[in-house]
Amino acid sequence: MAKHRPSLPGLKVAADGRSLCTAQGKPFFWMGDTAWELFHRLTLAEASHFLKVRAGQGFNVIQAVILAETDGLNTPNANGDRPLDDNDPSRPLEPYFRHVDRVLDLAERNGLYMALLPTWADKGVHGSWGVGPVVFNPDNAHGYGRYLGHRWKDRTNLVWVLGGDRPPVHEGRDYKPLWRAMAAGLDEGAGRRSLKTYHPWGGASSSQWLHQEGWLDFNMMQTGHGGGRDLPVWARIEHDRRLSP
Repeated sequence: MAKHRPSLPGLKVAADGRSLCTAQGKPFFWMGDTAWELFHRLTLAEASHFLKVRAGQGFNVIQAVILAETDGLNTPNANGDRPLDDNDPSRPLEPYFRHVDRVLDLAERNGLYMALLPTWADKGVHGSWGVGPVVFNPDNAHGYGRYLGHRWKDRTNLVWVLGGDRPPVHEGRDYKPLWRAMAAGLDEGAGRRSLKTYHPWGGASSSQWLHQEGWLDFNMMQTGHGGGRDLPVWARIEHDRRLSP
């Protein structure tokens, strides 16, 4: 692939360890909108309209999933393409990922960062809800991460979000090795440290399981589900803000 020429500065954790900033040190406030099925259900024209509208509304981050939750492996995208050959993470299909390329281009042209989930966690975590199927293990998760990291190594408007509505320890099984492997693959493919977080299930923060993980750069919490309408969100944020590192 031709080298991508980025137009947005990369993001990183600021020196205070409690906020995000651009590569040049300018404070960055994450104003995100969730569009989980952006790559899976929308045509390029629909994605273009959506991204233009969100940029005009003041959003600066769009959160979306490459291997989507709603049967993202077996139901083709709007172009009729599936992401993986025979649902094998080591055999990504070029037409599907070329469409993702084009949507990422549109996001950047609209001044938007993308918080990308490589996969929804139902593709790696057994049990509970979701169509799945479970196709990931630590070995192929590393290779898939390396593929994504290398494909988009020149893009500066990406933040990686591992997980996807699951805790990394679920129903007695420890899935942290899978996410460690995927995180390592992303960095290896990009040839640098990539900014990364983890999307937990409702009413929880990634800090509960992952705060000491070397690959995790900042915590993410989901307060919109699992805690009711009167959840004191500020208390959850204060808890994580007090943690070290």
